[in-house]
Amino acid sequence: MILLWVGGYVAYLMWVYSIRPDNLTEKTDAIVILTGDDYRIETGLALWAEGLAPELFISGVHKDVKPQEIMAEWQGEKTLPLCCLTLGYEAETTIGNASETKKWIEEKHIKSIRLVTSAYHMPRSILEFDILSPDIRIIQHPVAKNDLKPEEERFWRQSITEYHKLLARILQKNFR
Repeated sequence: MILLWVGGYVAYLMWVYSIRPDNLTEKTDAIVILTGDDYRIETGLALWAEGLAPELFISGVHKDVKPQEIMAEWQGEKTLPLCCLTLGYEAETTIGNASETKKWIEEKHIKSIRLVTSAYHMPRSILEFDILSPDIRIIQHPVAKNDLKPEEERFWRQSITEYHKLLARILQKNFR
């Protein structure tokens, strides 16, 4: 059993460290950002500024944050359209992100998204979105965490925690 766990953890780490953004020029109906770590929002805004989608949805936003505050953080040269930015205030977990986004994509009749989240978080995010919105085409756009290194204790704590969450969801999905 231990060898199975270790093998899965090594495979998870290899995937996380090898994952790169898919199709850097392919357009989608929307860009979806899952809040949580640094650079997610600015990465999503930059993709939106490049014209890779007409709509932008940010899931898991604190209830006090307003769209204007998000736009004020934008440092790019191109002006972004406030009309097409939607903030989701309900999600507090990855399952909540997928659920909140599902409602929004159904309301907007979205068929494809570019999903922006941290690389370590992408495997579980994709799983959650596949469970709740299996018909949505997802282009993965992981944001690498450059400050998290294997020689740091925080790296091990965070990666093992995320791996356990992924395992739990895989087991839950397959054994319900």
